[in-house]
Parts: sequence; structure tokens; C-alpha cells
Amino acid sequence: PGYDIIAGIKRGAKLLKDFGGHQYAAGFTVANGNYKKVIAHLKRDVAAHMKPVAETLLIDAALTERELTPRLFEDVMKLAPFGDANPLPLFLLTDVPLVSRRLVGSKANHLQCQFFFGARHWQGIAFRCGDRYHAVKEGQWVDVVFEPLVNEWRGEKRCELRIIDMRPTTKMSNDQCLISNQ
Repeated sequence: PGYDIIAGIKRGAKLLKDFGGHQYAAGFTVANGNYKKVIAHLKRDVAAHMKPVAETLLIDAALTERELTPRLFEDVMKLAPFGDANPLPLFLLTDVPLVSRRLVGSKANHLQCQFFFGARHWQGIAFRCGDRYHAVKEGQWVDVVFEPLVNEWRGEKRCELRIIDMRPTTKMSNDQCLISNQ
């Protein structure tokens, strides 16, 4: 989001044999003799044209216990396909008991959590946030920002939370969030 890759490649077009793409993804062909020049150009171009990426999460809705249902997840999935032009909505849950947490993944770099909200247990996963394991504890009440996920495995569908941010429920200011994938 902070850098238009195709614009950067176009600014160095004289070093390339061919190129194509759009602002988020691109490819190019370069002669071996220009390889180091292209790398140097792209490094300079990124330094000169990278725009700051907003640190603020834009939450689409804060959900109550009655609103967080499997039906909500099914309805959201009807809006697919998701991507830059059609992002998944971000939802907020406040004052949610954290029932359990554990590290998962081959490198133990993902934080899997279980919450109790709306008279049911909800599974959540914070990708690449294993280093934040000690930032939250079982039995603690937390605020969670998430994208809805519907996982299907062996024919069974499960609604899960893709955790984007999470913090203990307190009077913290918005810039004190503990876990962030953005």
C-alpha cells in the first residue's frame, strides 16, 4: 500500500528489456549486465517514493454477543471475492474472556486463541504473532479486532476469527495495542 511498484519500474524502464503489472504486483526482464543497476534503482526509488502506511485500523462494526453468529460469517462470505478493492470487514469485540492461547505452526510463530463470547467458544488465530504470546493471558478479558474466516476441513465448516489486533480490556489509548498484523 505504501509503494506503487509499477510506477517505480517505469521510472527505471531504460534499464529493462520488458515489464508489466499494476501498482501492487509487477514483473520485469533485465539483462544480466543491468541486474545490479536495477536493484540499485529500485532501492533508491523505494526510499524516495514510499508513502507512510497508516497505523490506524478502520473498524467496520463493533459486534454485540447477539450479532456475532455463524450466520454473520456466512453472509460476509457471500461478498467474496475479497482483495484490495473489496477487503474483508474488520469487526471489534470488547470485553471478551480469553479462555486459552497457544503457539502453533512449524516455527511456533502463530498465536491461536479461544474466546468465550455470546454463549459459545470462538477460535481465533493471529498469524506471525507468536512473539506476543506473553502479552495476553488465559482468564484475561480482551478487546479483539478480527476478520471473519470460514475454514472448511474434512467437510466441516468452522467460523473462526483472524485476529488483526488484540489487547487486554482497559482504558488504554488506541495506540497501545499489543498485537498487530497490519
